[in-house]
Amino acid sequence: MLIVASMLFTVVIPLFLYVNMVNSVYNKAASEMERFDHERSTERLSVVAYPVENGSKLDIFVLNGAGILTEVARVWVTEVYNRTITMYDRSNMSASELVISPAGSSTIHGIDVSRFGDVKLLDVKVVTRRGNAFPSFNNPIFVVGNQTLPFNIQLSLYTKDVVFRRNVIVTSVYGNWMYSMYIEIHMPGNKGCNVFSSVGVPDIGWYRVDLYTVSGVLIHTAYAEVTPSVRVPWVYMQADPS
Repeated sequence: MLIVASMLFTVVIPLFLYVNMVNSVYNKAASEMERFDHERSTERLSVVAYPVENGSKLDIFVLNGAGILTEVARVWVTEVYNRTITMYDRSNMSASELVISPAGSSTIHGIDVSRFGDVKLLDVKVVTRRGNAFPSFNNPIFVVGNQTLPFNIQLSLYTKDVVFRRNVIVTSVYGNWMYSMYIEIHMPGNKGCNVFSSVGVPDIGWYRVDLYTVSGVLIHTAYAEVTPSVRVPWVYMQADPS
């Protein structure tokens, strides 16, 4: 009888307690994984990337469309032409820009893409700490870097052409300054792309932007005003003839 009691206290009860502890740890881990999977499935980010500083850097606007806090873990940038992929982790970004509250937004500033050259076609994705990857709405992004002057006009176009060739002429409305630029894109597929270019301008004031076909047909005209408070105005242009 003593032997049975001894075995009960030295083997059976510790084993019972151990099994209960293992079950408790498992149930806790399973509950945490279920919560993690649920939160991961509810993440919703809207991402828009656009070039700044004459195309040498990207700013990335991120809108959190979910009801949970989301953290950005890294940004993937692919140069589409040669499939060069660069990962930007949290050490490359400001910590305050990476935590996005529910229904809130943030802008990740200054992602350096100068290594891809002055002319590049980029695919941008934002990856969260839960492992979701959200592509930029305006992928692929064609960026043309141009002359550096005190002020800039940011051009934004969209084209469906697989081979896109256009001439852009920027002139000062009240002065004699003019700049001309040729844009040529060869898309690797049959999908259209967003075209961005920063044109440096010498002073504040009004500028006229004309977009031409290579044969000299005027497609679109727009105006932009550079002011001390708006040093980089945006111009949205119709890239394809209507």
